[in-house]
Amino acid sequence: MKISRKADYGLLALTYLARQEEGHICYRNEIARRFRISRTVLAKILQSLRRSGILQSHLGAHGGYSLARPPAKITLAEVLKALGADVQMPRSRKGEARDGEMGLAARVASGLQRVGEDVQRLFSRVSLEDLAGD
Repeated sequence: MKISRKADYGLLALTYLARQEEGHICYRNEIARRFRISRTVLAKILQSLRRSGILQSHLGAHGGYSLARPPAKITLAEVLKALGADVQMPRSRKGEARDGEMGLAARVASGLQRVGEDVQRLFSRVSLEDLAGD
C-alpha cells in the first residue's frame, strides 16, 4: 500500500490547519515554507481540498485557508478521495495463473479484496483530529 506524494502533502497541510486555533486562517506560502512544498504544487492540492468541501478559501489581504468543518468531522478516507488517492491493495495475478492454480488465485484475490475493504473502513474511522493529536 502506498500513498501518493500529493496525498502526503495534503495530509501535512490539513494536519497543520487542524492544529491551529479554530477560525485561524493560514496562508498558502506559510504552509509551503513550513513543509518545504512547492507553492504551485500546494496550490493545486489546496484547490482540490476546497472543491471537495474540506477547506474554505478566504479572499482579500488577509486571505488564506481554513478547515471547512471541525477536524473531528473530516476523515482520512474523505481526504484521500478528494486528492484522488484511494488506497487499493495490490491485485492478484489471476490472469497469469495456470489452469490448476486458478482456484488459488481467486482465493488470493478475494482475500486481498477483503483486506482492502477493511483498510477503507479503518480510514473512514480516522479523523483529522486523530492525526493532528496534541
